[in-house]
Amino acid sequence: VGIYIASISNKVDTSTPDGRAMFGMLSVFNDMQRGFIKQRIEEIMEYKIEKGLNVGKIPTGYKYVGKGKPVKIDEKEAEKIRDVFNLTINGINYKEICAKYNLKPSHYYHILRNVFYIGKIYYNGEIYQGIHTPIITEEIFNLANSKIKIRNNLNESNDKRNNSANS
Repeated sequence: VGIYIASISNKVDTSTPDGRAMFGMLSVFNDMQRGFIKQRIEEIMEYKIEKGLNVGKIPTGYKYVGKGKPVKIDEKEAEKIRDVFNLTINGINYKEICAKYNLKPSHYYHILRNVFYIGKIYYNGEIYQGIHTPIITEEIFNLANSKIKIRNNLNESNDKRNNSANS
């Protein structure tokens, strides 16, 4: 094709047979290294899950206390999380809740659906038991989620009725 790579730092020039061979070998070794890194990360994640430790970003309401230790509740932020759930259960509109706590709607829904708040960890499509202290009970979590599901279903029904009425 007439396009070659010349690397000064690695002394590779793909315009020559030796350079093309060296480039190919470097590519293979880089690919192998990437595979080793991926495998090691997966092993670390599995180890953390087995131990019940957090494997991602620490959710609002918790704080990091040290490597290999469970996160601790940040009581000031945890009160906000509890209030978000309670307001939702009591039928307060998500827009009002978002305004009260300066939340984006996506963050509001992420909070309500995050099983971390009931002491569990979501990883790779599965839910595992964590060793951190829950901020809310599973009953409150389920009740709030059933409320938003009911509201969403009502909104969809109203949208369908409005669309058919406008037709």
